[in-house]
Amino acid sequence: MANILQNFDNLNPLKYGIGVTKATDSSLSVEEFVALRLEQFKNICTAARKAGCALTLMPEFSFTSLSALNQGSKNKTKEYGVLLPESDSPKDKGNELFQSLKLLAKNDGNMMTSFNVSEIDENENLYNTTLVFSNTGEVLAAYRKQNVWFTSVYETPKENVCVFEKNGINYGMLTCYDILNTEPSKSLRNSDPKPDVVIYPVASFGILGKPFSVSQRLWSWKNNCVLLSSDLNASRFSSSGVYRNGSSLLKKRHRDAHSDADSSGHFGYSPDDILITVSVNL
Repeated sequence: MANILQNFDNLNPLKYGIGVTKATDSSLSVEEFVALRLEQFKNICTAARKAGCALTLMPEFSFTSLSALNQGSKNKTKEYGVLLPESDSPKDKGNELFQSLKLLAKNDGNMMTSFNVSEIDENENLYNTTLVFSNTGEVLAAYRKQNVWFTSVYETPKENVCVFEKNGINYGMLTCYDILNTEPSKSLRNSDPKPDVVIYPVASFGILGKPFSVSQRLWSWKNNCVLLSSDLNASRFSSSGVYRNGSSLLKKRHRDAHSDADSSGHFGYSPDDILITVSVNL
């Protein structure tokens, strides 16, 4: 089961969950990698549902091997790809991984779940895409990252701003490097309706998490909203957290549960899957 670190902001808040997972072995096969991720996120989602979270998000590259990305291999990355249904027809179910994510997101509460995936379109193009599922497994929103990092693997999509409403709250979406660029941040800020909460999966590495954390604080202050960040970086420099008005709402950093570095010099990961819960009064 996932360990839970709880942080409270007000007495009658909405609770949000940030998923943190341990590292994956680059020697794993595609099947082993996906099975491990599904098990890790199942633990986190189960804990989040029990904690009463309104939304739980996972980091960038949730279901994509960094080994494939670092090799710049589009063909290898496609093996981790998610094919979304092209229609609402019951016969159009997407691929097996998409069905697994739907099943993982389903819950008997009212919790939304967000995963970042490598989306494959009908032309075999790959996009860095963040999905938000409802508690029934319906896709509420899909956002394709505009400021792509692995350019030899992912396509740069047309400009898109994603804002959706759930239970009277407007949610926006950005991914990692997007926050450091004028667009789509400016368009999201000027959107109608404006987002109250922004879903933000990120993948920083090692000490790079520190400047990302600063950027997230500044972004939340400039845009007057709550920023939910789940960072693939599970070192003590991780930028995972919840930010509002330039401040972190975490009173206990999840990095306390991580080691600084393992014996080989790599930044350490927790021995267990962790769910950070933060309660926010909107």
